Amino acid sequence: MRIPLTPDDYRRVREFLLAEPERAVADDERITTGEAARILGVSRRTLTRMLDAGMIPYTRMGERSYRFLRLSDVTDYKRRRDEATSKALDEMRSIADEDGAYDIDYSDYLSRFDE
Repeated sequence: MRIPLTPDDYRRVREFLLAEPERAVADDERITTGEAARILGVSRRTLTRMLDAGMIPYTRMGERSYRFLRLSDVTDYKRRRDEATSKALDEMRSIADEDGAYDIDYSDYLSRFDE
């Protein structure tokens, strides 16, 4: 799966992932909801709902100010989400294979659309 990133987002994620583990913990970079939404491939509104549901931790500077997320929390969530998606797809493929879904000849059905 590919997620389009701006050059600045790419630089920040790359620097984070290539950093020494000690530095990554000490300098855990804060990002905005817009940056987090781009990394996750969701809208800002969807990300806000995720934050409200407690799916990713965040902080606020003041009671009604903008939310900030740790880049490591966002990348950890993305990794867990991608692993869960991959596992679910593998299970679906296995079930479809057991049920013979890959053995069905769809040529008659598809030929109706060629006309």
